[in-house]
Amino acid sequence: MRKKSKEMLNNSNALHQKALTERVKRIQQSTAAGRLALKIQFEQEQKRQLARCFMPFDLFGEIPVTQDELVLWCKLVPKLPADSPRFDWYVKYWNVAQKIQAAKEQCGSLSDYFDHLAIQTRLYA
Repeated sequence: MRKKSKEMLNNSNALHQKALTERVKRIQQSTAAGRLALKIQFEQEQKRQLARCFMPFDLFGEIPVTQDELVLWCKLVPKLPADSPRFDWYVKYWNVAQKIQAAKEQCGSLSDYFDHLAIQTRLYA
């Protein structure tokens, strides 16, 4: 009987040890992914801070928005071509210029903003 109880104890210890090693592997994998995400966020924040230093402002302190940026925004967000009859209406009534200014202020440039959104979507999806 003692041999059986020792075997059972050894088996339960082995199972417990196996479960612990699996748990440690999962934690290591999640922390590696977490470290990678933190590294990406840190690099993006450095880019944003550098871009803010060199942000072009116009004479009145506003962030300028070009026609190309309006077209790019409308191509990517509502998927609206520039030759659409709804283009001008969309830009005016959805305040696209202010949205682009906020995006440029947050990330430095419109392309960096779209990169930031793509990475966030991949991390939190």
